[in-house]
Amino acid sequence: MGRYVRLSREVRFSGGLEPSSGATGNSFAGNPLGSGLEPLLALTVEAAGEIDRQTGMLVNIKQIDELVRSGIVGGWRGDAVTTAPMVLRQAWNLLDSLPRKIKVKSLTLACSPWLYYRISDEVEDMIELTERFEFSAAHRLHSANLTDGQNAATFGKCNNPHGHGHNYELEVTICGPIGADGRIMPLQKLHDIINRRVIDRMDHRHLNVELPEFAEVNPTVENIATVIFDSLAGEFTAPVKLVRVRLWETPKTSCTINADERS
Repeated sequence: MGRYVRLSREVRFSGGLEPSSGATGNSFAGNPLGSGLEPLLALTVEAAGEIDRQTGMLVNIKQIDELVRSGIVGGWRGDAVTTAPMVLRQAWNLLDSLPRKIKVKSLTLACSPWLYYRISDEVEDMIELTERFEFSAAHRLHSANLTDGQNAATFGKCNNPHGHGHNYELEVTICGPIGADGRIMPLQKLHDIINRRVIDRMDHRHLNVELPEFAEVNPTVENIATVIFDSLAGEFTAPVKLVRVRLWETPKTSCTINADERS
């Protein structure tokens, strides 16, 4: 049995430079390097296979870098109609030229720390779009099925009768094929759905008091994530679908609802 591993390599580059400029620079921060207000993108390649016994490597990361920088970066910059999903699809096809013993498992293109696209070998004809949002809300953790003493012991400070607040961060993932416009879904349409179904209803609200969903349901991070998932699930029409909702209550606590795990 060989030594099977997964290796990730992130390639960072400027997304707005003309190919003819030939600008290079700090490969840790981005190469080719931007010269002004240009997007900094990061493409993460996840590959899998057996370690080569001679070199001790799965693949030479320089080969990945060269493919991305020459074939992808140089091939799409300056094209006004190019979109992130199209870049990701181009990268997926180009990286097929890696040695056959190596399998590209996924590619993730980060357009910002809060917006990224992903393609994987699980469903190659679909691309995931993930974006992060935020809202602030108050709640009180309290169960009508417990005594006051039991509630205090179970929920501690979170059982404060006057409630307490959190700055929630919400990550929503959808997937679909690349449409005729080069997109999975227009970002503004996604924003409109999230704002209407989540942000406008929950931001700066006391969830127990102002949202009917929590009149009899304890607004734990698990239940809030579930309510958000259910409220979003019907907003997307085939071939676009909701894949995942992840809600952070604090930087240390989050809850994830995956569509394929729902009963």
